[in-house]
Amino acid sequence: MTHQGEHIENLFRKKFESYGTEPSKFVWENIESKLPATQETSWKILRRRTVVSLLILLLLLFIWQIYTNYYYPEKASLSANKAISQKSDSELVLEIKSKDTVIEKLPFSFIAKSFKKVKKISQNKSREENIPVRKKSYLNSLYVLPVDSNLYPDIKQPVAAFRVSINRGCPPLQVNFINESKEYRSSKWYFGDGGVSMEQHPTYEYLYSGIYIVRLQVFGADQSTAEMCIDTIEVFQSPQAIIGISQNTKVTINEPFVINNDSRKAKAYRWYFSDNTYSPDFSPVHVFHQLGTFPIKLIAYSEWLCGDSANIDIEVVEPKCKIVFPNAFFPNTAGATKGYYSKNDDLNNDIFHPIVIGCDVVEYVLRIYNRKGILVFETNNIDIGWDGYFHGKLLPQDVYIWKVMGRFSNGKPFMKSGDVTLLHKN
Repeated sequence: MTHQGEHIENLFRKKFESYGTEPSKFVWENIESKLPATQETSWKILRRRTVVSLLILLLLLFIWQIYTNYYYPEKASLSANKAISQKSDSELVLEIKSKDTVIEKLPFSFIAKSFKKVKKISQNKSREENIPVRKKSYLNSLYVLPVDSNLYPDIKQPVAAFRVSINRGCPPLQVNFINESKEYRSSKWYFGDGGVSMEQHPTYEYLYSGIYIVRLQVFGADQSTAEMCIDTIEVFQSPQAIIGISQNTKVTINEPFVINNDSRKAKAYRWYFSDNTYSPDFSPVHVFHQLGTFPIKLIAYSEWLCGDSANIDIEVVEPKCKIVFPNAFFPNTAGATKGYYSKNDDLNNDIFHPIVIGCDVVEYVLRIYNRKGILVFETNNIDIGWDGYFHGKLLPQDVYIWKVMGRFSNGKPFMKSGDVTLLHKN
C-alpha cells in the first residue's frame, strides 16, 4: 500500500516536471501583433500635446507683445526731410520712424489715446511738443494726431461764436441762443446750471436767480474742437409777496381795516381792491362799504422790478352797535390840523379818531397817553380826533395808549382801551 502510494507520487512529480510553462507560438504572435499599434497611438497623443503646448506658448508671447507695445510705446521721431507728403484729395500722411527706421506712411484719420513726446515739423524748424500718439502694436507703428493748423493748411479748424437774445432779467428768464460758429459739424451747449443741449439754436429757461456762465463747444469734420465762453447770464432775485392776514379774516362794513404786509426782499408795493381802488402803501388801511366776500391782491416789486403776487379773500359782515379805533395812522407832517376830520372821506388816515357802527354816541371822552403815562391828547367831542401833535410839535413814531368811555344812543355805556402806532410818512 505504501509502496504503491510512493509510486503514484513519483509518477505525478515526473509528469509535472516535464510539463512546459511557456506560451505557445499562437499566443506570442497575438501579443506581438498588438504592440506596434499601442506605440503608434502613444506617439499621436504625444505629438498632439506638443502642438497644443506650442500654440499656447505662441499665444502668450503674442499677448505679452501687445501688452508691452501698448503700455510702453517707443519714442517716435519725425524725419525732417520726409515728414509730410501730399496725396490725392488732400489726404495728409506722415512717415513715422522707430529706432531710425521708417515703418509706415499713415493717414491722419484716427483718435489718439495717449500722449508721448514726438518731434513735429513746423516749416523749417523742428521742435518737441506733447502731441497725442498711439502705438498700434501689431503693426509696430505710431498713429499721430495733427494739431498744428499752420503745418496742415488743408484742415479747417472750427471757430465757435454765438449771441443771445437777452443776458439778464427776472425769473423765469427765457433766453434764445443763436449759434454763429463756422467750419463746424456739430455743437454742444452748456448753460451753467447743469443743463445741456445738442441743438443748433436752443431756447433755454432759467427758473432760479443766479449768475450762469454759458459755454458752446463745436466739433469740426476731423473731430477737432473749439470752445468759447461769453458774458454771464444773470437772473435777478425775485421778491416774495406775503399778506399778513389769514384767509378767514372778517371785516365789519364801513370799518377801517389795516392790512399787514409781510413781504420779503421787496422795494415797492401795489395793492388792488375789489372797489377798483389801489394803494402803494406798505400796509394800507381800507374801508369796505358793501357786504360780501371781496378779493385783495398784492404785487411786490424788487429793485430790478421783478414781481411776485399774493391774493386773499376778505369777508365783510354786518356791523353791531360799537365804537372802534384804527391801530395805526400817519399824521400830516406839514403841521397840526387841530384834529378835525371828515367821516365820509378819511382815506388819508392822518387823524386818529373813532368809527361808530350801528348807532350814535351821546356821551364821549377820549384820552391818549405816551409810554411814560403822560397825557398827550384829550377830547369830549367825537368829531375831533388826534392829529399826532403835542404842544404844536409832531410826536415821534411810537406806540401810544388810548382810553375811551361814553354812552350809545340806545343807552348802553361803553369803555374801551387799546394802543395805536404813530407812523411818519416817508
